[in-house]
Amino acid sequence: MGRSVKHQWDIGLTIFLAVGFALVAVAMAYAIIDVPSTGKARFRFSQRHFLIFRTLPLLLASLIFAAWWAVFRNVHGGEPFQPTEWRLRFIFLLSPAI
Repeated sequence: MGRSVKHQWDIGLTIFLAVGFALVAVAMAYAIIDVPSTGKARFRFSQRHFLIFRTLPLLLASLIFAAWWAVFRNVHGGEPFQPTEWRLRFIFLLSPAI
């Protein structure tokens, strides 16, 4: 992290990323509130609500994450991500799934 170069547009990228995560949180909250598989959902929302509060936020979040990644890689290149340093961390995170 000490080698990272700070740019003036980093705050914009951070806000962009936070908006994407907030949209995912909205979609997940809707899924928790209206669980159709239980048959006893507390609230019965229409398909329109499903499209607005579940599908649309996930679509927008995926577009935001793709745009963020493209801009981030063009601005920073490969400087923050060193694959050899992250290899052991990645294996450690995957070990419980095996």
